[in-house]
Amino acid sequence: MNDTYRWQMDLEGDLINKNIEIRNHYNLFGLAYWHPTPNWNISLGGALNRVNYKLIDKFLEDGDRSGRREFPSIFSPRVGINYAPNKLIAFYSSIGHGFSMPSPEETLLPEGDINENLKPEQGIQFELGSRLNLLNGSTLLEATFYKIDLTNLLVTKRIAEDVFTGINAGRTKHRGLELMLKQRIFRYVSFPGSLNLNTNYTISLNHFVEFTDNEEVFDGNSLPGIPSQMAQSNIVWQLTSGLKLDVLFQYVGEQFIDDHNSEINNSYFLSNIKASYSFPFANFGGIELFAGINNLSNTHYSPMITVNAVAFGTAEPRYYYPGLPRYYYMGIKFNISS
Repeated sequence: MNDTYRWQMDLEGDLINKNIEIRNHYNLFGLAYWHPTPNWNISLGGALNRVNYKLIDKFLEDGDRSGRREFPSIFSPRVGINYAPNKLIAFYSSIGHGFSMPSPEETLLPEGDINENLKPEQGIQFELGSRLNLLNGSTLLEATFYKIDLTNLLVTKRIAEDVFTGINAGRTKHRGLELMLKQRIFRYVSFPGSLNLNTNYTISLNHFVEFTDNEEVFDGNSLPGIPSQMAQSNIVWQLTSGLKLDVLFQYVGEQFIDDHNSEINNSYFLSNIKASYSFPFANFGGIELFAGINNLSNTHYSPMITVNAVAFGTAEPRYYYPGLPRYYYMGIKFNISS
């Protein structure tokens, strides 16, 4: 893959920056499957990657910032095992290596030069889980435990009010449990129709193992910007062929928003409801009328945050961006079929 970007920046009509960026990504990969018995499925895969960036500075009045960054080749193997003794239950596990290259923007220092010290983020992921299919498909339950150990975690550091750069955050560890439930509560041809529940829950523990920034040591602190828990339940009631009621519940746990773990974004709970009615038309498609209410409880919450926000002048650092209050909506949707 090859990408070439040409861009420039103007300030009040005067040219202040002009660059050409060339990005090359080479990826050679393969995957093989082995079925020793009908109940076992073993997969073995790997990928060899190489990435390089080239910056050509076309605005030389403030000096030539041209440069090239070639990252070393990275080999990422993966092994996966699936075992299904019957149609009701299945077990799976996998272990593999992954990586994330810094973007060209992250490799640039605030002055515009290429950061030769920035390294790719790499990690080892282990996963173990099970799936249950019960009551003739009415209940689907899945549980997964994961463990990820990262080196050279890529994070964005704010240098000034509008200046950002990428840095490596040493070593981190991530542990978590994911649960998923799909439940068909009832299903009839006519009223009361069908009622289905989809629920997801995640709990995650994420910590710095080794991270020092500006001579401050953050070893053992929780990673900011990651909620400790997340849960979502969606209830869909199809009362008739045309009438549907959709209810969504969402919970987001508290999260730290700075490396010191001194500032916290509180947990919050949201609920939404939507009703719709569809009118099918022969040789046309159909029309759907819908109306809903989001944030039923009018919760005050912050769905977006700025990690490690910096204060400028006499202003306080802006960590939080408020979410929408309770609001109502309605509309019409046309489905046109050929």
